[in-house]
Amino acid sequence: MPRAERPPRGSGNARLAAATLALAPALGVTYGAAVLARRALATGSAARRALERLQLHALLAGRTVDAEPLGTGKSNAVIAVRLTGGGAPATRLVIKRALPFGSLMAWGARRFGANYVYAATTSGAARIGREAAALRFLGAHGVPVPRCLAAAPEHRLIAIEWIDGAPAATALYAPDGEARAREVGALLAGVHGLGVTLADGHPGNMLVARATDRLVLFDLEFAECSGATPARRGFDLAYAAVLMPTADTRAGLLAGYGERSAEDRAAFGVAEQHLRKFGRLLDMERARWAPRRG
Repeated sequence: MPRAERPPRGSGNARLAAATLALAPALGVTYGAAVLARRALATGSAARRALERLQLHALLAGRTVDAEPLGTGKSNAVIAVRLTGGGAPATRLVIKRALPFGSLMAWGARRFGANYVYAATTSGAARIGREAAALRFLGAHGVPVPRCLAAAPEHRLIAIEWIDGAPAATALYAPDGEARAREVGALLAGVHGLGVTLADGHPGNMLVARATDRLVLFDLEFAECSGATPARRGFDLAYAAVLMPTADTRAGLLAGYGERSAEDRAAFGVAEQHLRKFGRLLDMERARWAPRRG
């Protein structure tokens, strides 16, 4: 297995914690900058400027622009935008601006942490370019993804279709969670069948669309439309497997994915063993999506 596609030595919670402590000053500064960037983008005037940079002038003519932040990610500033007035129906879309912090996060994950298959080029422009390419390619081949409305990698900006839905990761806890897990597996198999790998294709980056009750895949900034290998496919499947809430949903995921080659099964085993070293992080990730009690 090529060095770039095997886990770093000694990886696990302790190694990641040590790296985090060593980089604490840089992390603190960049995290603070990410918070400020999210707030700055989530205003009507900033959203309008972003749409202008994306050359979406036709959407703006005579319309009011409202914006609100989506999520609390450190790698990107993401906002929901609503356009009203101008004699046209209200329009909703999502704008993402890639932040420099994402490059540091990706480097740390590849070097010290869980995700050793991240692409080597992690600049904001590269991440936006990959996401736009993946959305257009997968959408053209029938994979359920939001439409890419416009992308400007030079400005680290992308605009995508708004999808009204609920997190697939939460749906896995429902009574039909095993069936949903099968859908996740089938979706990953379909993506891999097109020669695409995701690197970050866990259930938290999927929605159950309210209009269709189908899974929709999003957040594809580390997806690659070429160069697929057993290691990358195995990692994608393992990442989803370790975040399944029960043994039954894990089994459903693998059943939904279907047959795998011996190389892919071996790569899956390596990736799953590696990821389970990050037990505390996995517990925290699952807790984000588990239904609240009481």
